[in-house]
Formats: sequence, structure tokens, C-alpha cells
Amino acid sequence: MKKFRTIARIASAALLLFLLLPAKRIYSQGVPIIKNYSKILYDHDIGWSITQDKRGVMFMGMQTGLIEFANSHDSRFIKSPNSSVVRSMAVDKNGIVYVGAQKEIGYLKPDKNGLLQYESLLPKLEKSDRNFTEVCKVYDTKEGICFQTFEGLYFYKEGKFKVIKTSSSFHFSFYINDVF
Repeated sequence: MKKFRTIARIASAALLLFLLLPAKRIYSQGVPIIKNYSKILYDHDIGWSITQDKRGVMFMGMQTGLIEFANSHDSRFIKSPNSSVVRSMAVDKNGIVYVGAQKEIGYLKPDKNGLLQYESLLPKLEKSDRNFTEVCKVYDTKEGICFQTFEGLYFYKEGKFKVIKTSSSFHFSFYINDVF
């Protein structure tokens, strides 16, 4: 009987090791941290766009601005100037996040404390070029940052805009390997 108990203990220990070793192997390889954020936290139902800057910070375009997710414990809401939907974003080679929204074009700029704040680029546009409905896509191109609206393409480079208007409408655009 003692021999049976000893064998049973050894078998139980072996079974326990057999079950725990794969779990240890998985954790040693690294399991991504996944955190779900409730809509109650930010009171927004729909995320329209998402991007990640060079630091690994995630940004999600929402109904009235965007959410900055610095890590799994630190996030904050950045309101767009006209509280409009942030439909698209892009990060340029310098790590600047450009934002396209309804009747609004801008980027995120650090304040004196280093916190990112929304900076509108509308004042840099001619008044006649400010009449667009929404920015559907934002691209980092050789010609500068491109904000694609239904009414035209707005290229921003070195503090100035070049606007290409359409006689009909731009509905969809894609930018792949430096080609529109």
C-alpha cells in the first residue's frame, strides 16, 4: 500500500509539472497585455481611426476627439476644437500625429508640460480652402502630409498648404509605395 501511495504521489507531481510547464513556456515567450476599455470610461461608442506613434503610444479617433493610450494604466482624452469626429490620423517620419476630422485639420503638439494638445492647422489655410466637410484619410507622403477630403487633397509641408480641388468628389483614396 505504501508503494502505491508513493507511485500515486510521483504520478500526481509529474502530472502537475506536465500541466504547468507549457504555461511557463508561454509566459517566458511573452503574452501581450490586452486591456479592454469600457465606453463608460470615455462615454464614446465608436472608434473611427487608430494609429501608433514612434514611442509606441496608441491614439484612437472618437466622436468628439481622440484618446491617447500611453500604457495600460495611463490614458487621456484630447478634445478636437469643434468637438467633431476624428475620422483619420497619420504619423509622419518625425513622430508627429496628424489628425483629420469634420471641418478640421490639425496635429498633436506638446505643451510646456510635455502633454500633447490638439493644434489646428485651419489658420494656415486660405479662407476659400476651409470649406470642406470632413477629412477621410491622412497620409504621410513625399509631397507632405496629405489630408484627403471629399472636396480635395490638402498637402501640408514646411508650414504651407498646397490644395488640389476636384470638380466632382474624392470618395476613396489609397497611398501605397509612394503612389496614390
